[in-house]
Amino acid sequence: QKLLRWLQSSATIQEIETLSHLKQWVIETQPEEMARELARHTKTGWSRCAREHELCVCKSPEIRFGYATLWVPYQRPEFSPPTADLAVLCEVRNFGGRDPAAGYLKECQCYSQDLPIEGAAGTTAGLPVNS
Repeated sequence: QKLLRWLQSSATIQEIETLSHLKQWVIETQPEEMARELARHTKTGWSRCAREHELCVCKSPEIRFGYATLWVPYQRPEFSPPTADLAVLCEVRNFGGRDPAAGYLKECQCYSQDLPIEGAAGTTAGLPVNS
């Protein structure tokens, strides 16, 4: 009832449309797929592969560049084989020339349940973690 009153009194058309799309997505989406999609929009599955101006080497085709909650996705070149590991210099020019967080030191992150390739610049993969 409260939701209905809110929708009728103050929700915009865009908000109602968004809720409608979300409801439909929840109904149609399998739990495993839903978990993967939700993980992509949180920290789960993302790990740093390089700091700004370092080389990011990633097993995953999904790399992002940015800071905090401000990210720009990497667009894999068409000629790049889909199974090849990616090596991308972590710089604005390689992410469409858009600086998602001007004035902040940014980083590149790989999306995967695995760690970035062991020994890649900017990673701690293969190094002991201090407790």
